[in-house]
Amino acid sequence: MRKISLFIALTALLSFNMNAQTWQSIPKSVYHWMQPRKLMINPYLNELWFIDDMRVAVIKNDGTVHSFDETDGVFGNSFFVDNSISFAFTPDHIYFSERVHGLYTFDNYSKNLVYQHPDVRSISSNKDTVY
Repeated sequence: MRKISLFIALTALLSFNMNAQTWQSIPKSVYHWMQPRKLMINPYLNELWFIDDMRVAVIKNDGTVHSFDETDGVFGNSFFVDNSISFAFTPDHIYFSERVHGLYTFDNYSKNLVYQHPDVRSISSNKDTVY
């Protein structure tokens, strides 16, 4: 009887500390215009990143959508022409590369040049390192 009481007490105690992920339902009207060529997941912020021929879009964990296209001036139009953009994610930063220009951070949706080189073609990350 003592073992059963201990088991019930531990189960109750552990169930109060558990966190479950909630799922977001996003209506099609929010993303109907997306026809992504690339889909990336930012595992640190639980965001979905899409790249199609005309824009980059991110669906945040709360369901809000941010879209960037040629008119925003964020990415310019070079990558829309030759599809030369690539994203990588670390716990602290969002990075993207453009083949013609180099490597940028994209924190708070603002780009900052990190490394300028015309042959940065694709990038990947492993924890806090970008390759």
